[in-house]
Amino acid sequence: MRVQLIGGFLGAGKTTLIRALARHLKARGESLAVITNDQGHTLVDTHLCSGEALEVTEITGGCLCCRYDDLVAALDAGQLSGATLDVFAAEPLPADSPLWNHPKVTVTPHVSAVTLARSCADQIADNYKRLRGGRPLINAVDPA
Repeated sequence: MRVQLIGGFLGAGKTTLIRALARHLKARGESLAVITNDQGHTLVDTHLCSGEALEVTEITGGCLCCRYDDLVAALDAGQLSGATLDVFAAEPLPADSPLWNHPKVTVTPHVSAVTLARSCADQIADNYKRLRGGRPLINAVDPA
C-alpha cells in the first residue's frame, strides 16, 4: 500500500484535486481511501470526499503538520509505506529535521497552488505509474 499526503494552504485546491484524482483512479479500476485532517467542527473536506462515495477516515487530535513525530513513528513501525510532504509548521524545514533524510519521506518545496483538476490528474496518474515502474518522474524537483 502506498500512502501520499497532499497539503497546502486553505483554498489551494487540495480537496478538488483529491476528488478529481479519486474519480480518475476509480475509473481506471484502482482502489483508494482518503484520510482527512479537517480543522474545526464542520469537516468540510471529509463531507466533500464522502460525497464522492470514497472511503474516508478523519484523523483527529490536531493538525497533522504539528505531529510529525507521530508520522515518523508510523513510518518506522510500517503502519504507513510512505509520505509526501509539502507544508510544514515552520518553513523552511530545519536542516536537521529527520524528515529530510527519512527513506520513506518525500519533501516538496511548498509549491501548492490553485490547481485545475483537469490539467493535473493525468500527470499525477502518469507519475504514479512511472514511480511504480521504477522510471523517472516528469517535472521532478531537484532538492539540491
